[in-house]
Parts: sequence; structure tokens; C-alpha cells
Amino acid sequence: MNFLSFITGNDPVAGLEIRERTIRIALLHTDRRTRAPRIIETAEKALPEGTIVDGIVENKAALASALGEAAHALKHPVRKFIVSIPADPVYYKIFEFPRGITGGKFNEAMELAANFQLPLPSAEIYADWEALPRPEEDGSGDSAKQEAALAAILRSVADPYLECMARAKLETVALECHPLSIARAVVLTPETTLIITNDPSAHTAIVTTGGMLRFMEVLPKKFVPDKTLPDEVIKIQHAYASTSTPIIYTSPLEELPLRAAAAADTPLPSAAWAAAIGAGMRGIIPRSKDRGISLTSISVAAAYQYRLALTVSGFITRLTIGISLFFVGGFIAAFLLMVSIQQNFAMELNTAPAPAATPLDPSLRARAKELNTIIDTMAPLVRQFPKWSSLVGDITGHLPSYVSITSISIPSPKGTITISGIAPDRTSVNDLRNSLQNWRDITNLSFPTPDLSQTQNIPFQFSFSMADPQSYYLQ
Repeated sequence: MNFLSFITGNDPVAGLEIRERTIRIALLHTDRRTRAPRIIETAEKALPEGTIVDGIVENKAALASALGEAAHALKHPVRKFIVSIPADPVYYKIFEFPRGITGGKFNEAMELAANFQLPLPSAEIYADWEALPRPEEDGSGDSAKQEAALAAILRSVADPYLECMARAKLETVALECHPLSIARAVVLTPETTLIITNDPSAHTAIVTTGGMLRFMEVLPKKFVPDKTLPDEVIKIQHAYASTSTPIIYTSPLEELPLRAAAAADTPLPSAAWAAAIGAGMRGIIPRSKDRGISLTSISVAAAYQYRLALTVSGFITRLTIGISLFFVGGFIAAFLLMVSIQQNFAMELNTAPAPAATPLDPSLRARAKELNTIIDTMAPLVRQFPKWSSLVGDITGHLPSYVSITSISIPSPKGTITISGIAPDRTSVNDLRNSLQNWRDITNLSFPTPDLSQTQNIPFQFSFSMADPQSYYLQ
């Protein structure tokens, strides 16, 4: 990671596909010569049966453990992911508006449409939308209209995925469903295409036009077994053609080629990896330009700005502490040098033989006494300097690595110390509070409970005093 990446937090982002029985990770990069996406590494981890059922997380511990193991299996250190989950619990619909509705009016129209179309209150769901390419951009459709895709998911369904990622010490950049990732990963014709995927408990029908997802439907095998799937496909073709354009091509996912090529030393995965690869292709889009759907509390672009501000503030905090420690070290070195000079000079005076009386002897002794007087006067002042390195080291040593510190105020070892930061989830906040309550070297701990409505990226602030502040001064 270069210095610019450290400042901006623009680390590699991989695609992470979560299915009923499998976790797959695909890390891509953009070829500098061809500008095409290339797969540089993949990793796969099996999930115990029953971990994911109908797109719902039933075993958080098993999922969190598998996520951590899959991420650690990568040769390249990656902590940020575009997460692609099953389509079962995701609502997806295309809306049409007059072409003149753009900008703020477009967002207002989508908010109004979401409030009317979604059956649940906005407080219980995560919803996001993206504007689809205009007809003149993809060569299809009616040029007089503007289209947008709306996706939504219950918070009670999405939060367990986000919680498991946080438990595994992984960061979720965006959350989307498999059909969105697959449409991005495979080579598609401009015509309307029906793609059929095959999972252990369900098929998924995905309709695309011009490479964009237009419709999706999950077909559970307990209702649509393999032997009746062809009949169900025909029903979907007729139903879609009655409301939109006819479906020209129908293909199983396994027969479609991938848009991403493999690097020289990486085998090319099969089309079964399309969701992981499609999420990985989104990961190489600059975060500030990513306008895709994300089923989390904030959009990818807003999350990027938030993480950028957090990273820069953290860097400034660390830089300030480093400069302070440098000057404190300089003061301590100067003090030790003065003490050493005093001791050496006194030893030479005490051990030197009494010289013959000369006119210069009284002057030398007077200068020595004057120097000793100055040093004895300064010594008590120097001893009042705080041992900042010990104090800062004790404080940072009791702050866990999973919280990010945004500000720290230390007026003096005897004063009230205030620390602010961000915790990834509610469990991390409670662990931090318990750790501080068990620290016997502090007193007067004040740790207000953060906003209970927030479950991720929770800001906190606490203050305390040192139980023995005098021990942090030079003696």
C-alpha cells in the first residue's frame, strides 16, 4: 500500500459471494494496458448446512468463522469487500419517469415511489436505487423516459450479514444481491436474455436487457423441482413478454462466458463464480464514482467520504501524538545531558589534586559554583515535566484495535482525559466499556451510552482521570 492509499483509505476491495453452502472471494484489478478486469486471486470456503436458509442467516457464529477463514486464505491482504447475498429476501423493481426528471427531482420521485411501493415503513428496511443508462446510451428502449432500479431488504435480514462481517474483522463496502453481481460479470447480448442459476434449494431466473438487470425471481425447488423447471421457464417468458420486450435468449448460467480474464498465474474460474467475480468487478471501480445499489444504511459514495474523513482524522491524530512524543523525548534527553554534565564536573572537582594557588583558581571555582547553582535551580522545574510517553503508552495499550480513535484530549496527567472514536458495532462498544471499568489505574470514568438506534459505526466518547497522576511526572 502506497502513501496515497494510506491517506485516502483506498485499499483493495474484493468481491465476496455468500451462498447456502459456499463462500467465494474474487480479487480483481484493472489491466494497465488493456484496461480490462483481470482475476488475480480466488478463495473458497464451505459453509455448514443450515447456516443460510432461504437467504436468511441462521447461524451467525458459523458464518463469521467461515468469513474470517476465507479472507485469511488470500495471499493478498484484503479487508474490504463488496458482499453479494442470495436474492431470496431482496425486493427489486424497475421504475419509469419522464426524461425531464433529473437531479434532486429524480431523487424525490424515487423516495416517493419507494414509500408507496414498499409494504413496510422505511425504518424497517434498507432501500437504494440507481439510474439505469439512458436509451441512447445502450441503444434500446424509449428515448422519452428515464428508468431507475429500486432494491430493498429488511434490516433484520441484512444486519446479520453485516454483523458477521464485523465479527470477522472485515469491512462491508457495499451489499448487493447475486443477480446484480451476475449481470455485471457475464458477457451478455443487447437483446433480452433469461439466465437460470442452480443452487441446492432453488433456481433463480434473471432477465437482462443491454446487460442491465430488469427482473429476477427465486424458484424454490420444493415448489419448482428440476423436472418442472422447463415449464416454469416458459411461463416466465410469456409473462415477461406480456409486460415488456420478448425474451430472445435463454441460457443456464454455467454456459455464459465471463467478462473478466484471469491473470497469468491464476486459473480462470467457471461461470459458477459469476456473483463473486461481478462483486469483485465493482470493487475495482473508484469508490467516489460507485453509484451502484447498496443495501446498507448509507450509499457507497457517502460511506467513502465518511471513511476518508475518518482515515485522515486518524492520521492527523497519530501524527500529532508522534510529534508530541518527539519533543518530549528531546526535553528528556536535554535533562539527562544536564545531569550527566553536572555529575562529571562535580566528580572531576572532588577527585582532582589541589593545585597550587594561582590567580585563575578562584575564578574557576566561582564559575563552577555559579553553574551548580543554575543546575540546582533548573532541576526542580525539569522534574515537573510529565512523562508523556508513559501516559500515552498506558492509554493506547488499553484501547482495543477494533475501535478507531478520532480525538484525544490530555491536558495533563492530573486533568480529565477525554477520548472520542468510532466502534464497528454495539458489542464492541460494550467490550470497550467493560475493559475500561476493569482498568484499576483510572478513576472517575464517565462513559455515556451512545445512540441506541445505531447498530454499525457507532460514535462514542468517554472521560476519566488517572488514579496516580504523580507517577507520570519525572522524579
